[in-house]
Amino acid sequence: RTGINSSNEKQENESNIIIGISTIQNNTEEQIAEFTTRLPNDTEARDDNIRLACGILSGTVVKGGEEFSLWDVIGCPTKERGYEKAKTFTSDGEVIQSYGGGICQLSTTIYNTVLKVDGLEVTERHEHSREVPYIEDGKDAAVSYGNSDLKFKNNLDYDIRIDAEVENRKVKITLVKSLIGSTEKQKRIAKSLGLTKKDQTVEHDNSATI
Repeated sequence: RTGINSSNEKQENESNIIIGISTIQNNTEEQIAEFTTRLPNDTEARDDNIRLACGILSGTVVKGGEEFSLWDVIGCPTKERGYEKAKTFTSDGEVIQSYGGGICQLSTTIYNTVLKVDGLEVTERHEHSREVPYIEDGKDAAVSYGNSDLKFKNNLDYDIRIDAEVENRKVKITLVKSLIGSTEKQKRIAKSLGLTKKDQTVEHDNSATI
């Protein structure tokens, strides 16, 4: 009888594990918004800057009640960090070459994705000093390190994850509802399955880019 009980207990444990995995996979993530902007015909350097920034940003989790800052996540765009010079605008509309040129298209794509979700509150956003080719006037979000940022607060009762990519000449931002870690039980299950959230540490310097 002991052998039968042990077998039954083993089968029950295996069933619980399978149910736990299914619960995590099916209920922890749900896409809540998506937005894309098309890359204009510009330099390869500009495209590379956007890809680099997307790589740093993608996977960032904004917890419920927290405020997101683009610059806090991706840091200062410098030559040492792999950024190249590309077209940017000064505050009076002059076109200049600066490290990280193109990041404003990423911030604009984030901004328009956030606007789709009730409960996400834009707390800082700036317009460009002139029209940009990848979004209609009035829907852009200009950023300049040390001067202007894109920020939003997550007023939802759950965490969200930001996925960012450049594919088929488009910049795409996807916001994903994540329930991983919303309860202690889920935290333990997620940890045991290797589904913990991505931590990021970004070093900043004091230089600025327009």
